[in-house]
Amino acid sequence: MRVTLVHNPGAGDERHSAKRIMRELEEAGYDARLESIKKQDLGEALEDPGDLVVVAGGDGSIKKVAIAMAGRGVPLAILPIGTANNIAKSLGALGSMGELIEGWRR
Repeated sequence: MRVTLVHNPGAGDERHSAKRIMRELEEAGYDARLESIKKQDLGEALEDPGDLVVVAGGDGSIKKVAIAMAGRGVPLAILPIGTANNIAKSLGALGSMGELIEGWRR
């Protein structure tokens, strides 16, 4: 499965670095590529998002990616590494990184 990871480098700690998350995705068998939430034109960066877009960040990151991906028919997955993570909590997208990554296969 082709996955685009949209990562917020300002969220989380060293356990949530883009490098570590990419490694976890690849070890789980995903064909992953990385984009930063800091890109000026995120919509353009996500023109060919693959089969799944993973947002690693908090509520603001999720909002930004959801707006950029609206109407494209590509599912979004959340890796909540922000401060409040209210969206992830509301949607039940909680658990360890490994649990969440494995759950996206279903």
